[in-house]
Amino acid sequence: MIKQFTPLACVAMLFGCAQPTERAQQYLDGEFSKPLNQVEVIETNVPTDFTKFNSQADEVITRSPSMAAVYEPLYRQLSDWAMQSGDPNELASYGVQAAQLAGGDSKVM
Repeated sequence: MIKQFTPLACVAMLFGCAQPTERAQQYLDGEFSKPLNQVEVIETNVPTDFTKFNSQADEVITRSPSMAAVYEPLYRQLSDWAMQSGDPNELASYGVQAAQLAGGDSKVM
């Protein structure tokens, strides 16, 4: 009788240990089709709203110490930029390169 239920129990344990993929996971979108190129002027016609940026950056820093260790200086620079102007053309004067915002997962730029 035990021999009949052992495979069923193993399969049930495997399904029970599987993690759902729809919660808090980073999805890799593949690679960029070509290298990012630096541009002199960033042109956009999309309206910007940075009112929640600081609270969101603080949440990341608080809830993810590993990300904070890597990106906290960038978040602080972006917070200063968002509070002062939010103009993409002024990123460089806050020590931020637009390529840092590209979102390439685990890619060195």
